[in-house]
Amino acid sequence: MRNQVLDLLKMINTEFGYDFLSYKIESVEKRISMFLVQENFSSIAILKEELLKDPRIFERLIAKISISVSTMFRDPVVYRLMQGKVLPILATYPRIRVWSAGTGSGEEAYSIAILLKEADLYQRSLIYATDINPMVLEKAHKGIYDLDRVSEFTSNYLTAGGRESFSKYYTTSNRYAQIAPELRDNIVFATHNLAQDSVFNEFHLIVCRNVLIYFNKVLKDRTLTLMSNSLCERGYLCLGSGEELRYSKVGLYFETLDKKNKLYRKY
Repeated sequence: MRNQVLDLLKMINTEFGYDFLSYKIESVEKRISMFLVQENFSSIAILKEELLKDPRIFERLIAKISISVSTMFRDPVVYRLMQGKVLPILATYPRIRVWSAGTGSGEEAYSIAILLKEADLYQRSLIYATDINPMVLEKAHKGIYDLDRVSEFTSNYLTAGGRESFSKYYTTSNRYAQIAPELRDNIVFATHNLAQDSVFNEFHLIVCRNVLIYFNKVLKDRTLTLMSNSLCERGYLCLGSGEELRYSKVGLYFETLDKKNKLYRKY
């Protein structure tokens, strides 16, 4: 099975330009196995044939391999931490640039937008929300979510120290909630592949949470080096709870502001 998966990943890299070879192979194997069952493919060999015939199959496979599950204000204590330690420093800059890397379907980017708005910083901020998967980015740009998720969003927002009624940030229609247009005005949604692409701007804050856990050590080091090079002097980096900067090649270039919640500042 593993050799077949590796052959599939090599084909995806060659034919479509998506490099998943540096993802943790165990995680990729599991997701491809699930995809075969869900799409009724009897083997990887047949899947490879169909990928070249139907681009829609490839889009669905990319959606399965890449990680796009999130929620607004995930781990609310992290947003409280950014509110107390990061935003007062960002407020000293005339323009603020934030990168939400591996943004998935946009929940993290919109959470950051709300955080900045309630600190009166949003109008001079620009948030780059990037992901490898163009399909989830399209959903993120629309900002439309199932209405039954709003109660979780609201609870997280309040726990994170939200200052308003969360209902002011979305409108409802049938079974869906759509993020208010003003929160989308200063967000740029764009594809970016952490395994292949390079620095594209200089940022004051980079948030990349629960993405590195799916990478092997080589890709983790590449990604963290990319982010270090993308941060301005004294810029901030926020990682996920299961991720670690200490053992990376660039760990010496950062001070730890909060060990538990993985908040760092570049020297």
